[in-house]
Amino acid sequence: MADEMAAPQSEPGFIEPAQNAVKKNKAVVNNVQADMVQLDQSSANQITANTATIRNSNVRQIGGQTVTITNSVTGVVQGTNINATNSSLGVCSASEANIQGNVGVMIGQSVALNNHRTGLVVTRDVTGGNIQSVIFLASQNHATVETIVDQRSVALFGLATGISIGLVLSIFRLLKR
Repeated sequence: MADEMAAPQSEPGFIEPAQNAVKKNKAVVNNVQADMVQLDQSSANQITANTATIRNSNVRQIGGQTVTITNSVTGVVQGTNINATNSSLGVCSASEANIQGNVGVMIGQSVALNNHRTGLVVTRDVTGGNIQSVIFLASQNHATVETIVDQRSVALFGLATGISIGLVLSIFRLLKR
């Protein structure tokens, strides 16, 4: 198991070899591939692991079966089971997710969102509470949701936009004659 305990070290362009377990503390790495990855107070470009545990770190992209994120910022997270606490995620795609924090785009099957702000939620089943979303699309909702745009608003906006564009194009055709 690799362990970094010193001041942050930069390893630009370096790809961690595939190992059973990689543990980084106060490190900066480019790509990490392993069965298990633990990052603490570190930064990484891309992580691919069966199990990834991220604490107080920044990661551009994470892919794995089980991903646990605490007090961290990530760009893109893809996984089967994702748990995030007090974290900010750019895009999150999961079969099952439990998110306490903020996410730009949440796509999933079964999602629990608590004290959550998001731009877009697209999922089959949502539980939790206090969800604030710009666009919220879910088959089943078991949460308190405050939205700016809902399914009905999207449909009406599409209809109004189509009619408006049709009218403008018709006027331009009449003016060209």
